[in-house]
Amino acid sequence: PLGISSLNSTQNLPLKFRYLSTLKSDSVDSPKKGIYDSLFGIESNVATPEFRSRWLMAIPAFATHMCIGSPWAWSLMADVCTRQIGFVAPAAADWTLMEAAFPLSIVFLLQGISASVVGKWQMKVGPRQAMMAASIAFGGGLSLGAAGIYLHSLPLLYLGYGFLGGTGIGLAYTPPVQTLMQWFPDKKGIASGLTIAGFGSGALLFTPCVQQLMKKFTVLPEYLGPASDFTTKVIDGKLFAEVVGRSDLVEVVQAGASELAKLPYQLSEGLYVVGTGSTGAAEALAVMGASYFAIMLASSLTLRRPHPSFVPTAAATTTSTTTTTNNTAPAVVADVSLEDAMKAPQFHLLGLTFFCLATGGMGMFSVAKPMMSEVFSTMLPTVVTSAFAAKFLLMLSAGNLGGRLGWAAVSDWIGRRKTFMIFTAGSVPLYLALPTLVETVVTSGSATPLYGFCAS
Repeated sequence: PLGISSLNSTQNLPLKFRYLSTLKSDSVDSPKKGIYDSLFGIESNVATPEFRSRWLMAIPAFATHMCIGSPWAWSLMADVCTRQIGFVAPAAADWTLMEAAFPLSIVFLLQGISASVVGKWQMKVGPRQAMMAASIAFGGGLSLGAAGIYLHSLPLLYLGYGFLGGTGIGLAYTPPVQTLMQWFPDKKGIASGLTIAGFGSGALLFTPCVQQLMKKFTVLPEYLGPASDFTTKVIDGKLFAEVVGRSDLVEVVQAGASELAKLPYQLSEGLYVVGTGSTGAAEALAVMGASYFAIMLASSLTLRRPHPSFVPTAAATTTSTTTTTNNTAPAVVADVSLEDAMKAPQFHLLGLTFFCLATGGMGMFSVAKPMMSEVFSTMLPTVVTSAFAAKFLLMLSAGNLGGRLGWAAVSDWIGRRKTFMIFTAGSVPLYLALPTLVETVVTSGSATPLYGFCAS
């Protein structure tokens, strides 16, 4: 039941401007019981009748999505994890790029699975409790993932950042969107766009913060000297050097100009002792996990659904005008149940479309920074530096943010179907142009097609 009969003060409003409650308790003023119930109970999800500042609700919704949007910048961490032990270059025991990038695949897989599994539970307990659980899962997942990097344990990284972090995203994604759309029944496109814009811009916060934190926690490795000054040998895939004054061989990595150009540090070419430095990646991820937990928990305590009597100003004006010019009762549009919606072919076609679009986007984000360095730095070493590769990641995030806000506003203007057709069809020539742009950069060594690649 949608509880429309309880909206005594809004019965004459068009249905699209009414607040439709999915919880019986939303229209019942029941007494609060205990501290937990006052913070996360059913009644705590609903604002007071006097509260009308609906734009304030966009702040916790946006903040939550900006936190859970941080995996878009995982390629920054993946690049560092491939040389966590060698520091300046990958050591024999370091993870491959495929192993280091794989947590992002687990994250988005678990996001979809957890969101579909806990959907009905979220509707039952309300956004506050769902977001509180999400803050624990996501913040705890990042912290556990940091322990995996510190201990150099892939299973721990996959379990923490991948499974727990992805579950946290699934728990936190829909409640802010649904809640803000209830505050903006007259501007649903803007409401959803404001929320998911945070998800698209997560890398804009994560990238600079992690870079600064890693600089703070970085320990530079021990430098032996130029490679020509030492006798080296390879044993079981590991590079060792004979050092005067040491009886045993020392495991080293050799860093040339190409390897050092990818690092944000001024280091000399030569041999570096394996395991003597620290990238600071584990400590940085742990700090970000704790910060995201605090932000998401605070957001869960401030986000509320509108009271059943809430009516947007624009809706009230529209209703007043309609009532004076037309005494005919507004038509009621039937609601569609979740079960019926999932049986519709449009549901499965949209799911397939989003899967295909997301595959390309997530694949790009998972390796964006190392891809930029590996593919283009050889042809354009003075242009494609470590800083340029990090800025490319920020450009992707800025485009993600702009698209979510821009297309959401356009959809309120021209409609959802036309908007979807425009940006879906418009992406086809961009995808087709990418191979040509990359080939042009490789063959010509010009920076112009590189800028076109970044813009597309």
